[in-house]
Amino acid sequence: MPQVTEAVRIHLNKLRQGLVTCVHCGVQRTVNMAQYPEYHSGNKSLQVKCNLCKKPFLVRFDLRRYHRVTTHFPGQLVQQQTGSALPPITIASLSVSGVGFHMPIPPDMKLGEKYHITFTLDDEDRSTVSETVIVKCIYGTLIGAEFDPPDRYHHALDFYVLANTPLGDF
Repeated sequence: MPQVTEAVRIHLNKLRQGLVTCVHCGVQRTVNMAQYPEYHSGNKSLQVKCNLCKKPFLVRFDLRRYHRVTTHFPGQLVQQQTGSALPPITIASLSVSGVGFHMPIPPDMKLGEKYHITFTLDDEDRSTVSETVIVKCIYGTLIGAEFDPPDRYHHALDFYVLANTPLGDF
């Protein structure tokens, strides 16, 4: 099996617990990261070794205020200041406070810039989400953005995230 160099993201619940799955053999283990706050931000990778197969791999722990669900549907993005439409995007993850999306090419964007994002949820009602977002992180073609204003309530989005969140994450 080829060596895995990219860190696996592990979501921590409010008790700072997460489920780590070995990338080599698939064995799963629950870990408690409450004593290690320096690893909660997702900015630091940690090398771990599987207890079963003894092979090492990298993990990154992610403690979020709101659970993020993985998605895969198309969206549109418009630069708010200029009004220019960007190439179609793919919505990769959602939470009630933000969105992660892939661009087809590395974007010419800056942290803090505002965009208008529009996409349709794959729920029963095919609900449309149309919100202003602020770019918070850029990882190549993956962009993380926060809804603006952050405390705005979006009924369909909240129910979509809730319906797709494992019960143990509350």
